[in-house]
Amino acid sequence: MKGGKNEHRQIVLAEMLSQSIKSNNSKLMGAMDRNRAVIIFDNSEKILTPNVRGDYPRVTVPALSEVSVEIFFGNADKNERILIQAEDGGLIKEVSHDNMLTLDKYKRLKFRYQLLSHEGLYRVALYRGSERRLLQFWIGSEPQLIIRDL
Repeated sequence: MKGGKNEHRQIVLAEMLSQSIKSNNSKLMGAMDRNRAVIIFDNSEKILTPNVRGDYPRVTVPALSEVSVEIFFGNADKNERILIQAEDGGLIKEVSHDNMLTLDKYKRLKFRYQLLSHEGLYRVALYRGSERRLLQFWIGSEPQLIIRDL
């Protein structure tokens, strides 16, 4: 009988651990969802979630695209000001003379970004104090990874 109690205790502990992991994953996914970005261009919509460094997945767009961006800062305060920079060219519309945008009551920034005609990577960096987010747009065909034997 003693082995039965031990086995039951292990099953209960495993279930408690499983519930704890699910709860923590749910909190993490909720936090990441509050930091999502919505990119709209050419009648398509992409919903992006940043990695732990604040980088969003790269989005391939046609040359000269104007993309609409909604980006959420779930841990910020409404009306907080965010610094925004086009790192590789292009034009950020709706931005003030000091490159700042203000979060709305939903803790969201909305802006349009006009890309150029040259192929390559176009990055938009957003800074909230020491927190950095990075949107990445690619114009042209995807670069090919070449692996060579030595």
